[in-house]
Amino acid sequence: MNVYMLHAGQPEAERLIDRLNVRSGRSLPARLSGQETYYVIRWPDDRGRIAESGVQDAPMPPGTRMLQSASAVRRALDKRLRQADWIRNGVNVFHSDSSLTPGIHRRLVVPVFQLEALGVYSIGGAAGPIGRMPFKTAHSTWTPVPSARSVAVRRAEREAIKAVYALGLDYGTVTIVSDRNGVPAVESLDPLPPKEDIFLERFADAIRRFQEEHDKEKRRTDPVMLGMDPEFVLRRPGPDGKIVLASRFLERRGAAGCDSVRIGDRLLYPLAELRPAPAAEPRELFRNLYAAMLLAADKINDDSLEWLAGGMPAQGLALGGHIHVSGAWLHTDLLRVMDNYLALPLVLIEDATTKNRRPRYGALGDFRRQFHGGFEYRTLPSWIVSPVLAMGVLALARIVCDHYRELGQRPLERSDMQEAYYKGNKEKIKPVVAELWNDVERTEGYTRYSRYLNKLKRLLERAEPWNEQLDMRISWKLPPYRD
Repeated sequence: MNVYMLHAGQPEAERLIDRLNVRSGRSLPARLSGQETYYVIRWPDDRGRIAESGVQDAPMPPGTRMLQSASAVRRALDKRLRQADWIRNGVNVFHSDSSLTPGIHRRLVVPVFQLEALGVYSIGGAAGPIGRMPFKTAHSTWTPVPSARSVAVRRAEREAIKAVYALGLDYGTVTIVSDRNGVPAVESLDPLPPKEDIFLERFADAIRRFQEEHDKEKRRTDPVMLGMDPEFVLRRPGPDGKIVLASRFLERRGAAGCDSVRIGDRLLYPLAELRPAPAAEPRELFRNLYAAMLLAADKINDDSLEWLAGGMPAQGLALGGHIHVSGAWLHTDLLRVMDNYLALPLVLIEDATTKNRRPRYGALGDFRRQFHGGFEYRTLPSWIVSPVLAMGVLALARIVCDHYRELGQRPLERSDMQEAYYKGNKEKIKPVVAELWNDVERTEGYTRYSRYLNKLKRLLERAEPWNEQLDMRISWKLPPYRD
């Protein structure tokens, strides 16, 4: 991979370029992209500009990707727009003027690049809002904070990554405050390059890792493996039916298990969770899912209980249809493609209650790294309401993972489309999804999975909502509805 640093001539840009040995300049060369993919990293001045380039929002040449777009930087520099984006995306925002805000126990600074926290630092002697102040502070005031054994620090890292991603940025330096319980809130974010060497070194290391991961992805020959852990709940029949704890029938671990929900000080296990064996091919993964369902049916020995999937079939219980990806390079480009080409289309067929899980659950770009080196995409609701939908989602996920470089539209960069997503505005989303689907159909993999994708397309075109109150065993022909 080739990296081009588009900068404004500031001294820190030159110091970073010396560490990286990459091509650079104040404007884009006439010919930048050849056979290799180029990543253009914008390193703007204190006002967010590349002073002499005049190409802040110009289209990139074919084969190039821009990191840190000018439009995202402008929004991040506007406090009102920034906070609106954060609140919409479920970022916990600190309001220093609120009488309801608990006292600050700790203030941390977290530099972020490409979904990675590059360290956590505490600020000695800092009491008020920070803004860009840390970069004028003496080195002696910065104290690295180890995160390996601290749940509170790891939570601060996750909130910082979420704050950067929600603004459409690829990097930033986030100031986090937390209360005595370790609950983090974002106080400020700087989308401009840092000036101190301690941070420039961190960014240089991150850019090197970015290059290495790209080159590793390019050499990869093994197919991406897909997995899942969709959830459902058990309900007694009737208009006043109550939710029955899945832990009555299922163990916490296994292909058919249960998951927890904290209600006050109590940890309960009302969610049933299916964890089929992963597979490279959607059809094989689908068979594994059905086998996990049969195992659950055998363990849940009360046929009178209804199985409900979707987003929020029971008030207060949000369900997820997490998709696991192993073997793929996790970076913002892939995650944004999953948001736009996977999460956004499903809004067209979700039930009216599904949107109630957002943004606390179902936030755009919600992911979690896994111990095996892959990641879990957590944005989707539980899409196992029917076999047709489930198979279509798995095939679409395969297309997204294999062809994300070809899927270039980003309607969710716009605040109005984000609003439509979180509120479930199908009328606004439907024409946008039609354009996105045109891109999907042009991929080489579409023909291979067209049998399943065409069925999903017809569901999306009709925009008829799934029924979260309908027992999913009927459509899946599970016992006692199995022939």
